[in-house]
Amino acid sequence: QFKNNPRQGTKANVPALNNKAQRSMATHYENSFGVKAAKLWNLLPREINTITTLGPLKSLLAKFLKEFPDTPPTQGYTATNNNSLLEWNLQKDLSGVIGGRT
Repeated sequence: QFKNNPRQGTKANVPALNNKAQRSMATHYENSFGVKAAKLWNLLPREINTITTLGPLKSLLAKFLKEFPDTPPTQGYTATNNNSLLEWNLQKDLSGVIGGRT
């Protein structure tokens, strides 16, 4: 399900998790397609998540994705994170910096 926010555009509803669920179930919940897809969609800025045609969506999405470094984990090196857009966004929120850039 989606909801329209005048300021943020179209946002996906993240399915709720029962608060009494076991920790193992919470992990399955966090890794489920419905939760990951909704959280990734909600990362998109309003200019992208309100587009209704494919061509402009692809173009703006490509520009948005270029803002995030592509640094997959390499054996023998300590990774900043697991190269997930959700983790890059969390780092950006915490530090205001992505990939060393301000």
